[in-house]
Amino acid sequence: MFSATEKPSEARDNSTDPPLLEVKDLKVQFPARNSRGEAALVKAVDDVSFEIRKGETLGLVGESGSGKSTIGRAILGLAQMSAGELLLRGQKLNLKKRSDSRKLRAAVQVVFQDPFQSLNPRMTIRQILQEPLQVQRKPQATHAELEAVLDQVKLPHAALDRYPREFSGGQRQRIGIARALMLKPELLICDEAVSALDVSIQAQIVNLLMDLQADLGLSLLFITHELSVVQRISQRVIALYCGKIVEAGDSRSICQDPQHPYTKGLIAAAPEVGLTSEEREFRKGLRVFGESPSPINPPSGCAFHPRCPLMESKCKNQTPQLRPLDKSIPAQAERKVACLMVKSK
Repeated sequence: MFSATEKPSEARDNSTDPPLLEVKDLKVQFPARNSRGEAALVKAVDDVSFEIRKGETLGLVGESGSGKSTIGRAILGLAQMSAGELLLRGQKLNLKKRSDSRKLRAAVQVVFQDPFQSLNPRMTIRQILQEPLQVQRKPQATHAELEAVLDQVKLPHAALDRYPREFSGGQRQRIGIARALMLKPELLICDEAVSALDVSIQAQIVNLLMDLQADLGLSLLFITHELSVVQRISQRVIALYCGKIVEAGDSRSICQDPQHPYTKGLIAAAPEVGLTSEEREFRKGLRVFGESPSPINPPSGCAFHPRCPLMESKCKNQTPQLRPLDKSIPAQAERKVACLMVKSK
């Protein structure tokens, strides 16, 4: 879908400033019952830490059930954090306090996966765009301001007095993006924002997000299961498996030289359109078979070991820690991997 040679837009250099958003030691756990009806605990997100700088895109990638959407929901306060901290521009937030929650919602907005379910069918586009301002108790936007937002997402002004049912899936997602822009946020969380769209429309929405990022200085947390999309739009990538980070680093290095067997499997699962016969043959050796384990009863040791082609006996008993791949690389560009079979340089 996207050329491997295309380079995502460069993040702005704000190294002297605190990160826009920091997530520290995030855990999200849910009570559940196992197959025998006994009480159990689902560790949907288990000790995840990362930061997002101003003007950059961080990609969260993984299979369904890996915890990537739960991370987005926890940041927004839509899923309760069991442990961990959120810092906005270096200031710790307590989402149980209404003032902190309101501050976060003004700075961080979301674009949901399903453009058909995320828009109220009973409201006009004008009403949909005004709603975030009402929730934040801000003055209503003028007609000119609403038209300006539609211009940003490349929709006609006549859309304002129409209903969601009159638009295609791609147009609805543009409306969802326009709604997110109404509060002039600094960070957009895009939760599988293109996965429900046709391939050609996916490319249009990704290009739109990149244009908005360049024009408005937005940061993006781009959540997806498609590494081909992540490589196009992200500067950095985090791969998640069973709620844990298994690999992290810059987008180009991870997509062209993955180290963790799971990350390699994600690349092998990407569409093969446009690949040479040699590239297809190379991917065959990266493929991962089987399904993700039950989050109620995860495997011991490395959670990936039942599916891993490199698995040895120690993988069943030892839990790998996320560690630098090459300690000689500066911390801000550090590649990290959580695998007992990958040697540090």
